Amino acid sequence: FWQSGWSVVYKDYLGESPLWAYSMAYPISFITFWLANALFLLVEFTGHPSVLLQYKVQPTKEVPLDPARLKQCIKVILFNLGVVAPLYHCFVVLLGVWRAGPDLSKLPSFHVAMLQLACCAVVSEIGFYYAHRLFHIPYFYKRFHKIHHEWIAPIGIASVYCHPLEHIIANTTPWQPVPCWQVPTLWCFLCGCSLSMYQPQYRTAASIYLSCRQMKCMTTTMQNSTSALV
Repeated sequence: FWQSGWSVVYKDYLGESPLWAYSMAYPISFITFWLANALFLLVEFTGHPSVLLQYKVQPTKEVPLDPARLKQCIKVILFNLGVVAPLYHCFVVLLGVWRAGPDLSKLPSFHVAMLQLACCAVVSEIGFYYAHRLFHIPYFYKRFHKIHHEWIAPIGIASVYCHPLEHIIANTTPWQPVPCWQVPTLWCFLCGCSLSMYQPQYRTAASIYLSCRQMKCMTTTMQNSTSALV
């Protein structure tokens, strides 16, 4: 089923062109980013649905949003996502085509796709961590990274509110998987990255679970300490 569907997409819509196949990765992730964050912008502006506000990390800050600040934020983001990132993506696309990876008309097996996604996640997380640490060095922080921290209580789209150079080095380069891998894996991974952009703003199920475990451990430690004192 999946193979037949991909064959139709690759043949009829992409013209069996590796160039088009790699090129479509960025528009798909771009649309995913804005669709996912549109919901949270609506919550920030209106406070509804209120059920989501209980999962907001800082529920009393930046609610409602200041339109002037949001306008400035969107201007920077549109430049990063509309100019800087596409130019960089052109380089990645050409690299992918030049590397002449596997037959793009065939989907990877489930196990291969999961392995590729796992490798992408590990490499990108390590790359982002050290790139982010680099920009916290005082010299680079003052000149480049400071703009990103203007949002003390960040919203989802503010994850890419930064200097263009930082966007290339820290936000874009670590998230580019090996370009010779299958295109569907590339699409899925970049969409996953786009969906993860709202996480600094809201608690996810995993973070809630870890927070509960941490609170339970702290409570147990305090109880034990109190018992020891008595």
